Parts: sequence; C-alpha cells; structure tokens
Amino acid sequence: MPFTGSSSLNHATPAGYQGVGFQSGMIYNDASGDPAGPVNVTAGSLPAHSSLNISFLLAVIDSWDGDTGRGGANPPDIFNITVDGVSVFARTFDNFDSTDQTASTANLLSFGSDLGFSSWKDSAYDFTGVNALLNIPHTANSVNIRFFASGAGWQGGGDESFGLDKLLISVNTSDVPEPGSIALLGLGLASLALRRRRPR
Repeated sequence: MPFTGSSSLNHATPAGYQGVGFQSGMIYNDASGDPAGPVNVTAGSLPAHSSLNISFLLAVIDSWDGDTGRGGANPPDIFNITVDGVSVFARTFDNFDSTDQTASTANLLSFGSDLGFSSWKDSAYDFTGVNALLNIPHTANSVNIRFFASGAGWQGGGDESFGLDKLLISVNTSDVPEPGSIALLGLGLASLALRRRRPR
C-alpha cells in the first residue's frame, strides 16, 4: 500500500463531495500538529524522466481559516505538498471567505457549502492541470510525495481536515512529449474505514 500516515486514510466520501466529482472513497487526513502528520505517497523504478506532474481533487473540510481571523481564531491554515522533501506547493485555504486565502479559486468546484462532513462549511478543488504542479523538476528513479497541513491555526481532528481523490502522478520522459503515468492512486477504494466524527 503506497499510503502511510498518522490518520485514517480511507474514508467513505459524503454525497455532497460525490456530487462535485469525487468517487465513493477518498484518502482522508485529520492529523494535528504543526506541521501535521502527512499522507505519504511513494513510487520506485521510475523510467528516465526530467520532471513530474501531480493532479488530484482536494477536499478542504470544516473550519479552515485562511490568513486572518475573519473565519476564526489563530490562522493561518496551510495545505502543503513536498516532493522528496522540497516544497512545491504551500497555500492557505479559507472556507469562510475566499478572499482570505492564497490558494487560487480558478479550480474551485464548490465553496463554503455543507458537503456532508459536519455543520461546518466545506470546499472542493480540482488540481488537474494546475501550473504549480506541472513540470516539477525531478530525475531520481524513486519519489516521495507528502501532503500535509501546517500553520499556527491548524487544529486537525474534528475541526479541520482534508481529503484527496483521483490522485495521479506522472513523469515527463525525455523522449516522449506526453507524460507517462506511473501511479493512479486513490480510485475505487474497495474497503473503506469509516471514521466516527466527534459531536460539536
């Protein structure tokens, strides 16, 4: 199994998220800490390549507070991606005020809606073809990609979490102009570990 982490990584996807394109199961992380425990994705025996691409659907769940206190106390709440320990993406998200985040809303699927996790608002984004995650320099024959939250305001647990679906990592080979897929992850999870949500 390529996923590791300190949280339940397989989760039944609520109907609200399925309604905006997510499948019936997602990779789910509600780890606490700053930085919080990550979702780790690893792949080996890669073909010769010059760069890689990452695409996925992102569920921004519950009380993410962005950059200021508009949506709650003690921000920021940051979603991060590293490739072999090097940061390639670090943006704040805010489920209360989209102007209070550094993440673009160009790839927004739903904002500030109850998509089924709790009474808090949720958002959804499609990170397919996002420039920041295309042509990431990489030549090693293996890779470790980490997805995690951080920031002084990050709570985790029943207050803030994130989910990933349709995760695709591809490499750009030096002799083929189109990316070759190396891993198609998080799709059609057969057995799902349901998490009990703490009452608010």
